[in-house]
Amino acid sequence: MISLSATSRIFAYTGVTDFRKGIDGLASICRKEMGQDPLGGSIFLFMNRSRQSIKLLAYDGQGFWVMQKRLSQGKFVTRVQTENLLPRELLTLLWNGHISSAQYQENWLPV
Repeated sequence: MISLSATSRIFAYTGVTDFRKGIDGLASICRKEMGQDPLGGSIFLFMNRSRQSIKLLAYDGQGFWVMQKRLSQGKFVTRVQTENLLPRELLTLLWNGHISSAQYQENWLPV
């Protein structure tokens, strides 16, 4: 099971992904094109060309998780423009919201 916290590291691949790729293909994109280690505990987000599906890749210490969300109608409204996402931005995207126009509270800073 994957859980998100305020300290979760989420990396989004800004290019288009061929969704025929499985775990090994997605992990290869993480290493070669994103310069990240897929075994590091981060969550990686991929979107297909038609913006109807999103895939997440994560490693939990024992194995990889691949999750996919495919919309039954329409497209995801936002194409990911940045490589680093906050957990709240990922949740907004998964619920098909606009990351750029969402109104979030400011992050609290430690005292």
